[in-house]
Amino acid sequence: MRYLYFALFLSFSFATAQRTGSDIFQSLCAVCHQSDAQGYLIEGGLLGDRFHSTRETGLGLNAGFPPLAGNVDIIFENNGHDYLINVLLYGLKGQITVKEQVYDGIMPAWKNLSNAELANVLNYVLTNWSEAELKDSFVAQDFELARAQTKLPNDNCQTRESLGFGCKITKSK
Repeated sequence: MRYLYFALFLSFSFATAQRTGSDIFQSLCAVCHQSDAQGYLIEGGLLGDRFHSTRETGLGLNAGFPPLAGNVDIIFENNGHDYLINVLLYGLKGQITVKEQVYDGIMPAWKNLSNAELANVLNYVLTNWSEAELKDSFVAQDFELARAQTKLPNDNCQTRESLGFGCKITKSK
């Protein structure tokens, strides 16, 4: 019986560690970025007015969530490999513009995911919402090396700015 428990534990651990990029994206990322990676813009109505007015007053709330489709691949192709890794590991805070829409909010850090899971989800986004051939551009070791660093979400904003994609750190009032 003890061997059965051990075998079940090992198979559960292996299955959990090997979640696909699709599984991770649909369970975590799609909540904000939508299942089609087109993002979500809050416009009009009480909720939309509240988000937009707080952004204007500098409180830093989102006007929605930026699209990943047609955005992540452009960043990747313009020297953004390490930036994308660091955004997943350490998050992002600041005002960014994606497809002429300003988003002012916070992307959470996903350090709780394994290196393989992070590579899987980033490859999934690049493979499914990119016109370029970018399959398997990230491996677990990329994330292992990046975990040795210490970064803050604001650091990733500065990196985004240095890559030419624009990011302005906003102050909450």
